[in-house]
Amino acid sequence: MKKISLLTAALFTSTIAAATAQMAVPVVPAAPCPPALCPCPKAFQGFSLGGNFGYGIGAVRKYTVNSDATSWDKTKVAAQGFDGGLTLGYNYVFTNKFGLGLDVYFNWASTSGSHSSGNTPTIRETFSLKNAIQVRVPFSYVICNLVAPKVYVGWDNARWSGSYNQDDISGSKSARYNGFLWGAGVDFLLAKHVISGLEYTGVISQNKTLTASNGTSVSVRPMYNTVKATLKFIY
Repeated sequence: MKKISLLTAALFTSTIAAATAQMAVPVVPAAPCPPALCPCPKAFQGFSLGGNFGYGIGAVRKYTVNSDATSWDKTKVAAQGFDGGLTLGYNYVFTNKFGLGLDVYFNWASTSGSHSSGNTPTIRETFSLKNAIQVRVPFSYVICNLVAPKVYVGWDNARWSGSYNQDDISGSKSARYNGFLWGAGVDFLLAKHVISGLEYTGVISQNKTLTASNGTSVSVRPMYNTVKATLKFIY
């Protein structure tokens, strides 16, 4: 009986000691939050140099009044082709979220289109975009330092060339047109200092009136849209 009592006391003492030891174990703190997804907290801020390439679709609205002002002709000449060039810019990011920048584009294009009248003699007119300088102000929103959707407005100065052919008569003339530029796009961080993107841009140019040697007045107004891929290095 004495042995049973001693065994019971030993078991009770062991149970109490184990419970006390378990209660004394400190609580392991939770693991710290994982590091930021991107090791570049200013990935979209700084000076940039890069290029752009894509495809453009537009139209040239033409209104012609003959020298005697007794007849007129209103046509729309569609134009399309490749478009690309160089870009320079700077972007500043406020509170690691909101971006404001200034970009300058120097573009060259193969965009062209033509129109032929069904009258006799047949008159064929051709319009083509040669080059353009664009100044843009982009507004962006940076997500996790990885993606930055953006919208932008700006100014476009483009050189359009027009030509006509009528039997043995031909001629051509080019002029620069100022226009309002707008668009939207998104930039992606590929690697440290390397950003790629996609963008859509629209341009509505001014209306210009050109007078031919025979007194015919031609009013020309280009409208142009592009879809492009971009790549730039930012520091």
